[in-house]
Amino acid sequence: MKRFWISVVIASIVAFQWGFVFWTVLPFPNQVMKRFPAADQERILQTLKETLKSPGMYFYPMPPEEQGISGGEGEKEFAALHEKGPILQLSFQPGGAPAMDPKVLIQGFIMFFIATTVGAWILYNGLSPDASFGKRFQVVMLLGLVTALTADLPAAIWFMSPWDYQGLLAIYHIVQWILVGLVLAIGIKPKARPAQA
Repeated sequence: MKRFWISVVIASIVAFQWGFVFWTVLPFPNQVMKRFPAADQERILQTLKETLKSPGMYFYPMPPEEQGISGGEGEKEFAALHEKGPILQLSFQPGGAPAMDPKVLIQGFIMFFIATTVGAWILYNGLSPDASFGKRFQVVMLLGLVTALTADLPAAIWFMSPWDYQGLLAIYHIVQWILVGLVLAIGIKPKARPAQA
């Protein structure tokens, strides 16, 4: 199992470094993520601080709390507001936070380590011992595709999150798991099965 855990650690470091390169070096995030108009930024931020007192994920429009989305007049009002627009999702943290908080970086690495361990476990336990490098790589790489199809792209369908932004996240995760898949496929061979009587 030593080889297993060495591969997991290396793959986690690769995933972590890919995140750094993607979000801070490559130009694509800045091309997709929108900024407030410079002339209006302070006014917008001041309004948000004065209006939203607690952190959270804010949506507009929302149906009346007491009725939900399928509650007669509330449903009609929600449908009218939804059709009229605007439609908004806002992740809001009123107090701010350090841009490169070591605690956040550590939490991020732990998350990558757990995810990579899951991928390694699937590779180690789910394939036959004679599985080729290509087969081992394919199994892990497909985890990125599953992530894109179930976690990234649905937001563009159900919540009208912009396709370019959700596509950016999908590409990030797919490439991440391609890199992780290469490391794990090189380092880990599936577990030998006991011979059948």
